[in-house]
Amino acid sequence: MSYKSQKNILHLIMYIIAFFLWLFILQTIIGVINPTKEGFDDSLPINKADSFCTSNISSSNTLNSKCNQLTRNNCGQTSCCVWTSDQQCVVGGSEGPIFNSDDNGKTQIMDYYYHQNTCYGSKCP
Repeated sequence: MSYKSQKNILHLIMYIIAFFLWLFILQTIIGVINPTKEGFDDSLPINKADSFCTSNISSSNTLNSKCNQLTRNNCGQTSCCVWTSDQQCVVGGSEGPIFNSDDNGKTQIMDYYYHQNTCYGSKCP
């Protein structure tokens, strides 16, 4: 092999090494500027019940109408709906239904209600 061809091969190897070194440096810089976050993103709902509540949280009235469509079993699995003694699912929490008045605006007395399958109230069955 001649001296000139050895020199060309050496240059080629140096260019290849320089290219991979450049890629490594570029990847390191990008990683520092925009690091990837390991683990799970806690801001996203993980289960269906949490997903139901967060996807309908924009309006209490909208959430209430969505709760009204749930069965007793599904109502008990959410954290934002309660099953009332009137046998309906409405928006609420462990403190009770949020909308607790009749059409005339008079507060209704709830005998009991279930929040996440736990009964609250003076007349729990």
